[in-house]
Amino acid sequence: MAQNTLEQRFLDYFSKGRVVGSNILDQTHFINYKLPAQLWNEAIQTRFIPEFFNSLTPAPDCIVTIRNSGPFLASFLSCALGLDVIGISKGEPATFKGKKVLTQDVESRTYGTKETLYLPLDLLTNQVTQEPYTNCVLVDDFSGRGKTMRTATQLATDAGLHVRGAFVGVSKTFEGGLELIANTGHVARVESAVHVSRIERYTKQFSRVSIERVLMRDFEKSKAIYMPYQEKKDSNNYEYTNMRHHCV
Repeated sequence: MAQNTLEQRFLDYFSKGRVVGSNILDQTHFINYKLPAQLWNEAIQTRFIPEFFNSLTPAPDCIVTIRNSGPFLASFLSCALGLDVIGISKGEPATFKGKKVLTQDVESRTYGTKETLYLPLDLLTNQVTQEPYTNCVLVDDFSGRGKTMRTATQLATDAGLHVRGAFVGVSKTFEGGLELIANTGHVARVESAVHVSRIERYTKQFSRVSIERVLMRDFEKSKAIYMPYQEKKDSNNYEYTNMRHHCV
């Protein structure tokens, strides 16, 4: 792979992450707490719009995403596509009180707890045209086992939306999430910016992360990236120590 291709620049950013515990990918600098704007905009304009979004029929008239991290990527896509973004909330905020909402329970892989997803029905109308949205594309930052996105797909379908496609920033394909979403029968096409095929402990300090596909381009052979390894039980102390170091 040439050193300055879009794929290589994507991998360079991705490789700055770390692995927490057995298979949690920390990509806070790249996808769900910070996004490199130029890189993502180039990928969206040159790859995902012409090769993914333009293939969805009928064309989506809105984006549905999952708070809290999904809106980062969804907002980039919203500006590029000119589509409104509708957020599904994890937990019920005070602003939803008294509104008609659809709910579904799902297990959080990140936090190990059960959460309830909320979709307010009053958000499903275009405020300019006063017409209800009919076709959506589902966007989220990560997909592992796919349970959250599958539940969000069901919520959107129950609300009367046709889910024409699902787009994920980073997917752990070895956990079967993308396949699970595709097999719901509601989603015509599923895609991810980075497909991770395997995560394994390499040394005491590093894990090996295997990448099989980036920006809709398959590798002939999985590309290995070595990331710092962090014990899950120590991750909070690790982050606090580094934050304190940078603030002193």
